[in-house]
Amino acid sequence: MLIKVIIKNYILIEDLEIDFDGGLNVLTGETGAGKSIILGAIRLALAGRGNAQIVRTGAEKSVVQAVFALDDRCANRLADVVDVSESILIFTREIYRSGKSMMRVNDKIMTLNQAKKIADLMLNIHGQNDYQALLDADGQLELIDVFLDDTKKALKCEVYDAYQALYQTKNKIAKLTLDPEQIEREIDLIKFQMADIDDAALVADDENIEAEYKKMTKASRLVESLVTLQHMIDYDGEGRDLARTINEMMHLCQDLTDFNPSYQTVVEQFADFSYFLAELSQTLYDDMTAMTYSEQQKNDIETRLDLVNSLKKKYGKTIDAIGDYRVSLDKRLDELEHLAELKDKLRLEYSTQRAHYFNKSQQLSEARRQAATRFIEKLTRQLRDLQFNEVNIDVSFSERERLAASGRDGVEILISLNKGMPLAALKKIASGGEVSRIMLAIKNLIAAKDDVPVLVFDEIDNGISGVTASVVADKLYCVAQHHQVICISHLAQVALMADRHFLIVKNTIDDLAISRVFPLTRTQRVTEIARLISGKLLDDAQRKQAENMIERAAQNKNILIENLRSNAE
Repeated sequence: MLIKVIIKNYILIEDLEIDFDGGLNVLTGETGAGKSIILGAIRLALAGRGNAQIVRTGAEKSVVQAVFALDDRCANRLADVVDVSESILIFTREIYRSGKSMMRVNDKIMTLNQAKKIADLMLNIHGQNDYQALLDADGQLELIDVFLDDTKKALKCEVYDAYQALYQTKNKIAKLTLDPEQIEREIDLIKFQMADIDDAALVADDENIEAEYKKMTKASRLVESLVTLQHMIDYDGEGRDLARTINEMMHLCQDLTDFNPSYQTVVEQFADFSYFLAELSQTLYDDMTAMTYSEQQKNDIETRLDLVNSLKKKYGKTIDAIGDYRVSLDKRLDELEHLAELKDKLRLEYSTQRAHYFNKSQQLSEARRQAATRFIEKLTRQLRDLQFNEVNIDVSFSERERLAASGRDGVEILISLNKGMPLAALKKIASGGEVSRIMLAIKNLIAAKDDVPVLVFDEIDNGISGVTASVVADKLYCVAQHHQVICISHLAQVALMADRHFLIVKNTIDDLAISRVFPLTRTQRVTEIARLISGKLLDDAQRKQAENMIERAAQNKNILIENLRSNAE
């Protein structure tokens, strides 16, 4: 849900925050008050186009933010592309007077294309220039697929999987289509690399050769310390080494035991220390032996390390990785040496997969034709509710020249809005306002199945009045039971159905025009509804009429909700 829009220094807006609610949010106001500016700001925040001209006079930059609260379903869809750990999604767009622009999503800098892909998952704008999905062939095919029978929807996945298998096999065949000289060159290279690895006769311990080399480089300094300790214990060059001294002291104390028996304890302690020195001396000797490298050993370790590092640089960062690469060489050599046989096998596999793809595509095509019939019937009823009383709809199917993951079908929605007029492509016969109402009818049909949580309708009621306006308002309210809907309108019928009603006004302060938006209280709403009805100075009778209309609209909402529940059951 879009919970907040923050706009600073954007065209006529100095500093504005709009807090939206769930359900149907309607914005009304006098012509020229800035309704289109609000929509433009939302577009800009969601990675739309912008330039330095939108920066308000006297400011250095324009900043627009759109803040979304995410439910678990939306958060899961976005988790791979942006941090949504706090269940909040914030789009921030800054445009400087210099022309520089910055786009961030949750404080992460993104390109406009990256941000636009995320924004399209959150919000759709339907205005007189925002119906490309309805006119696009792929968008029309997706629309028909919404009406597939539940038992047939799995066919879409089966066709997709069949296409992916076919595509992968085709790529494998393409990679095998090499000229003989290129094959020979690759075989020679593989054999060279195999020999290069095999000659090294790598073993698991080679992974530790670098550690062994470092140990060896430190050994000479460590050996010097060991020798010094050894000499201090066993030989100091003057016949007064520590072992001999301790031994003499022990014997002297032994002589004193006759005089004082307590010296026996000292004798035993000297004896223990003498044993300790003997063990330490042996340990020092063993360590010296282990750390003493001959020149040949040093050369062998250095040579081995150079070889292992060379192989790691060429074939893998670890001994295991080099081994895996060696296995892949065997596999590739086998493929090249049995190329013709492998190509025949893959071509047979491709032929089988192609037949499977065509079979599943045909099944999907038949299911789509049935879905198109349901689509035509339901959309016809919706459009006749919107006073397109002579509407006639058909869906034209064609076969694509190229294979596609969505199947072989190309579709085009054909429509005639007036009696006696031939069916034609929607983009050729419908005006912007008509297409907006057709989109509203479609959204009403698929509201419960559409994953985009926020829908914005701009002047969808342009050029209509009376009964048609009331039907448009009802359908907007019905769509708002499944989505958050934001609608910019000039009709009282639409404003009456709002769950939250905002007023856009324009004032002049210090010779600068400023647009403001604020939610209406009950009393303010009565006044605005009365203005929308009369379009002139208001009196008590018009306000009373507005109050009655608000009460009837509340009753109408309850009826619509009850009807939706009944239809769902």
